[in-house]
Amino acid sequence: MKNIGQILKKERKIRGLTQEEFVKEIISESYYSKVERGLNEISAKDLFAILDHNNISEEEFISKLHDSKDSEKDLEIELLQAFYHKNIKEINNIFETISNSNCSERLKLTALIVQAQSQNRIKTLSKKVRSRINIIFFENKEWEIDITALQLFCNSMLLFDFEELNDRFYQLWNFYNCKLDKYSFHIQKLIGTICINFLQNCYLNNKHNDVELAYNLINQLAPIPDLGMFQIVKNYYLFWFKKDFTQCRIIKDFLIKNKLKLFTNNLPPLN
Repeated sequence: MKNIGQILKKERKIRGLTQEEFVKEIISESYYSKVERGLNEISAKDLFAILDHNNISEEEFISKLHDSKDSEKDLEIELLQAFYHKNIKEINNIFETISNSNCSERLKLTALIVQAQSQNRIKTLSKKVRSRINIIFFENKEWEIDITALQLFCNSMLLFDFEELNDRFYQLWNFYNCKLDKYSFHIQKLIGTICINFLQNCYLNNKHNDVELAYNLINQLAPIPDLGMFQIVKNYYLFWFKKDFTQCRIIKDFLIKNKLKLFTNNLPPLN
């Protein structure tokens, strides 16, 4: 359950090398130090150069990386399933597993945020946690297309004051407007989820006039079945903010009939 940096660190430690010796002059020691901690990404060119310099098999390294990504993905899926089922005991168990592992910092922060959300104490998270999230955002000037930053933002939106959240969301809208459907399925799915979370924040903060950009981005998702759920949920919020509860009821009944009753519990309630 390691990311690229953690696997590199293990290989370096096995060889008894310092960071400077391990990377030679391929990249700077200060930059590489953050790669090991999961704070910086590394290009494929530099990665393979470091592997070659240290006589590390590319095939074995990639095999270890694939195994670790599968393990992290499985843990994240289990965590989110426990969250949607409101299984606090299971959330706590998974949180402990992730916290005591070599998982990426992103997954550890995600687990911390999910656990806090499940216990209704999201606003009590420490300044240190908030600082780490902000560092991940702003160390990369193009955070809008950084998968790690987008996933973390998606999971931490309740941490932000609404004005700051609105500013971040506007950055995303400005970046993706008129070209969202050109990006990968993974990116579109993340942006769709962020839009839904933003609509929920608008509901929680009674900011009904700030929803249009979220509607706009969701409407730009590729018209494929796998992304259709975002349109359905968007329409629920659209009708809810218009107080058209008859249409909301139709959508909610549709979701319940399709075995998504637990999901509907997170939508704004009907009068």
